[in-house]
Amino acid sequence: MNPSGKRSKEPSSGGGDKPRDRVHLALLIVLLVLTIIYFRLHLREWVTGFALLGGTFTLWTLWKLVQSLLGEWAGFDPKALTFRLLRRPRACEHLIFALCVLALLLAVTSSIYVEHDASVGPEYEVEVLRDGDPYVEPIAVRSSDRIAGRPFLFAGSRELEFRVREMGDFRPQSRTVKSWTAVRIGRFQRKRLFVLRLVPGISLRNSLPRPDDQPQQRYELRAKVDGRDEKPIDDLRRGIVLLGAGSDDLERVHENHTEEALTRLLTEYFTSKRVPTEDQEPLLVGYQRPPQYLPTAELAKDQKVELSVVRLEKGEDAEEKIACLEVQMDEVAMDQIRTVILERGGCDEDV
Repeated sequence: MNPSGKRSKEPSSGGGDKPRDRVHLALLIVLLVLTIIYFRLHLREWVTGFALLGGTFTLWTLWKLVQSLLGEWAGFDPKALTFRLLRRPRACEHLIFALCVLALLLAVTSSIYVEHDASVGPEYEVEVLRDGDPYVEPIAVRSSDRIAGRPFLFAGSRELEFRVREMGDFRPQSRTVKSWTAVRIGRFQRKRLFVLRLVPGISLRNSLPRPDDQPQQRYELRAKVDGRDEKPIDDLRRGIVLLGAGSDDLERVHENHTEEALTRLLTEYFTSKRVPTEDQEPLLVGYQRPPQYLPTAELAKDQKVELSVVRLEKGEDAEEKIACLEVQMDEVAMDQIRTVILERGGCDEDV
């Protein structure tokens, strides 16, 4: 206070504490960079834009518009306000606190987004599974939205599987989702299955038990794919067998497949075996029963499949191969099913 008793004016803040101001400015730049990284990783797809007056405005465009209106109508200068705030003594504490909060958010935030795939359909749902159980509600994906999903907090690291709901035609995708990461699920690959349909010929069919029989002998169907043993059907009955994929895929292929080609093939087969016309219809009915499924790894073109039917006596260790066939998957019909007829014989013991 001067001798006149009047309070002297403080120095203008224009000069300020330059080293301190530089530190504040550097902290602000780091904060802005981390904010941009966080936004691009986890929020950009979530708040990518919205409709306004018939057009699409990004958040940055909207912010610039608000700044312009405030400057024009209220004399508000955002730049001047920013510099005034940075020159405050406690600005450093506030910036460091904001940086700590943002660093924590970066460390514990993960996000999952699914892009729309036109090959799947205009609208569909994607299931997100963890160890086979639903992890979150199915994500609804629509052609009107380019992408769907959201961020997650404190979710930790997890292995997730993404499946198109109620559409077995597409392969699932697996992803490892960790904190601080963003996962984008793009196009789903359509399955192309090569299914083998095994039809017991008349000579083998007459040896196999009917579906409702209680036989003393048991028959196994064994398969090798490129020399690798698959789990057999341990109680083979009369009828058709499908193999070459998992159970769900085999069932779906069977449900979506028409029987016209099979009926035509069997009719030609019966004629070649000189089966009387009046006896062909009962045989066809028997072949049209629901098939048995032999789940295997998915077959690929040019793979070799070795098939054998083994007869086992109940209570005895002895076994006998009664039918064998080697199939090269080089000819697959347009419906992705190759039909082969397995007759009795053809094993090495018969040579």
